[in-house]
Order: sequence, then structure tokens, then C-alpha cells
Amino acid sequence: MAIDPTTEGVWNVDSALLQYKEKVRENHAKVRPLPLMRGFIDVSDIDIEDIYVDLQCEPFASQLGESYLSTCTEVLLLDENDAERRQKLNMVILGLPGSGKTTLLKYLLKQYSKQKKVVPLYIELKSEISGGFKSLLDKGSGVSVQDIQSYMVNYFSAKIGSQNGEKLVNEICNNIGTGKYEILFFCDGLDEISVEQYM
Repeated sequence: MAIDPTTEGVWNVDSALLQYKEKVRENHAKVRPLPLMRGFIDVSDIDIEDIYVDLQCEPFASQLGESYLSTCTEVLLLDENDAERRQKLNMVILGLPGSGKTTLLKYLLKQYSKQKKVVPLYIELKSEISGGFKSLLDKGSGVSVQDIQSYMVNYFSAKIGSQNGEKLVNEICNNIGTGKYEILFFCDGLDEISVEQYM
């Protein structure tokens, strides 16, 4: 069901954000199975939750020294109330090709997009490296809020239209540091980019 961010001519930030998150889930939280057999007709997209299998992480020690096992979801999917850990939320998912890194990333993307404050951005690096994201990384100096805002305007506009996208990005960026929104970048495919492609 499409959500109109305007209600009787008045723009609504909550509706625009909800519409954006639905678009992200529709575009990125689904997978297309490979047709492995001849005559396999149904190659429609499958919701990531229907195929996701949570994996056990390697044993790790808590701050008190206890060693325990946990699942990927328990380690990587942080509750909205866990503010201290969320502020340090920088993760890299490692694994061999075909081990499920993208599946895990898309699962996390969908789960985090359900959280009220989170604004998820899915970036497929292999396709983005020649576009706007490369210019963002190529600055040489630090990336500013204005640089991220400019990139986000293009990204959001592609999802929900230029007018709604720009308004939503302005609302989010004007509230950075207030705790009202959290921007999470989900970058996929770093291992698929050669040094030559990046340079």
C-alpha cells in the first residue's frame, strides 16, 4: 500500500519516512532465488525473513571476562534503548563468497528499518563506486554533514521523489545530534571492488 506523505496538501515527515522505509525494504530486503532446475518458473523475489537462518557467533568474552555464545542477530541487532552501544555501531561482516554476508546485511537492514528513529541507507558499493558514493569517499579531507546530505538527497529522491526526498533529508539533517533520527549506512560488496576500480 502506497503512503502519501501529504495529507490534504500538508507535508508529513512521519508519512514520508514510513514511505521511504517501505521502499528500502521493497528494494533491498528481498532476494531473488537462482533458477537451479530447468523448468523452474517462479523466480519471484523472496522476503529476506523467509530464508534468513540466524548463525552462532564465535565465542567471545564480556567485559567481566565471561565467555559465551550468541547469535549474529543478538550481537548485531541493537535495541533502540541501548544508546551506548548504538553510538559505537560500526561493524564489518567478514566471510567467504557465498557465506551469507549480503543475506545477513539485508536482514539487519529490514530489522533496523522497523525501528522508529533509524534511517537506513543501503549502498551496493560495486554499482555505486562509479557514482555519487565514490565522490563522497574521494574527498581526501573529512566528509562533512553537507556532503552526506547532498548524497542522501539523491538517494532519497530516487526512492520517494525529489520533492519529498529533499524535504525528508532536510528534516533529518536539521535534527542531527538531537537523538530524533539515526542514520545507518549498510554498505555491501566491499570485497567485490578491486583497487583499480576504486582508484
